[in-house]
Amino acid sequence: MAQGVFMRLPRVFLRDAAALIVLHSNMRRIACALFLFPALLAAETLDFDQAQKFALTHSPVIQAAYSSIGQARGRLLQAGLWPNPEIDLSYRADLFSGGQVQDKAMASLMQRFPWSGRLARAQKVSRVEVAIALSDVRDAERKLILEVQRMFIQARAAAEKAAALKKLSSSMDSLIALNEAGLQAGQTSAMAVNLAKVEREGLRQQLLSLEADEEAALAALKGSLGITGAQTLNLSGSLAEIISRLKSAAGTKKLYRPDLVRAALEADAAAAEIALARSEVWEDVTVGVEYEFMRTLDGPDLMNENFLGARVILPLPVWNRNQGNIAEKTAGRERAGRELEAAKRGIESEIAAARVRASKTSSIATLISKDSLPLLDETRGVLESSIRTGQANTTEAITLTNQEINQRLFYVDSLMNQAQALSEMEAALGSNRHLNRDIFTNALHDNKPPAKH
Repeated sequence: MAQGVFMRLPRVFLRDAAALIVLHSNMRRIACALFLFPALLAAETLDFDQAQKFALTHSPVIQAAYSSIGQARGRLLQAGLWPNPEIDLSYRADLFSGGQVQDKAMASLMQRFPWSGRLARAQKVSRVEVAIALSDVRDAERKLILEVQRMFIQARAAAEKAAALKKLSSSMDSLIALNEAGLQAGQTSAMAVNLAKVEREGLRQQLLSLEADEEAALAALKGSLGITGAQTLNLSGSLAEIISRLKSAAGTKKLYRPDLVRAALEADAAAAEIALARSEVWEDVTVGVEYEFMRTLDGPDLMNENFLGARVILPLPVWNRNQGNIAEKTAGRERAGRELEAAKRGIESEIAAARVRASKTSSIATLISKDSLPLLDETRGVLESSIRTGQANTTEAITLTNQEINQRLFYVDSLMNQAQALSEMEAALGSNRHLNRDIFTNALHDNKPPAKH
């Protein structure tokens, strides 16, 4: 692995950037849904790529995640609103002065002014929160794709194992037929026939287990796709095709990890929160106008007096200078910086581990396909000829069948593990082509800075 992960972040405080991003994403999701849904109804079959697209447009998890963006935008709207003006009305009558009439009425209109820049700084914090909400949605999409791929691979692996066992079961049927013919001719024993039948029953039991595994994987996949249990779902494509598809994304040097973006945004948000806490040292200034009406008795005459004035209330940060909040936000910035560095190292470890697993499982599958499987095919052909001529017995056939079962199932397991490792590496890189890349792009281990847009 190289030295580190370098990240490029655009200006996250642009007022309408998040709105345009969400609009573009929703339009893209709708277009994909219109394209895929009729195809699903017609064919009821999804390949590896179609399953991922369908999940992004129909999964209830993703649809619910998009609501968080609307919540963050609501907080952004609220952060920029001024305090409401206040009207203060009062009336006072002289009822206990021995008949002396004296009335007083007063009305004032007051407005608080956030003169310290509190609103602008609060909006900066909220804009980062909108970007964080969007990165959370994108990370949910990345994790959903990984889950869909995992269930798809498991279902196809169970199907390929079942196909291999069915082929062996057919060979076992041929062996039983040969043994039964030999039994009638007196060339073999009833024990040999029964042993072959017991072996065939064992294959049938394994087939039932594999069918259960495939159905369980399909049921889990339906949940990720947003398909009800009553709907029929068929999958197409082999593990070899899936591996070939996943290998195309394994060699990229570009990193798209929304969770890494989120960690960087949290560091930005912590810095913005410090600035907000410092601006809140000075509370809002209250400015207003007052009108006062007074009626008094001057001898036999009533006198009306009108007064118009101004009022200013200036809070003084003597005892409370927001020291606690500033200290808290400062510590939060330090924590966010450490978490960002930990996220980078964790992603590097994920990529390295997945790459090692993919390489090792690929080597195992290659060895089996080049050495073991051709040898088994050759040996089975020789064995069947030997059984027909009476030069081999049932015990040798059963031994070969057991070895072939182990090797062929192990081969499919190796393909499945390789596909899973490549899927995990793709998720670690975030390089899946169906994922939205509408916020940030990270450069992984590049020696030169990313190009400016």
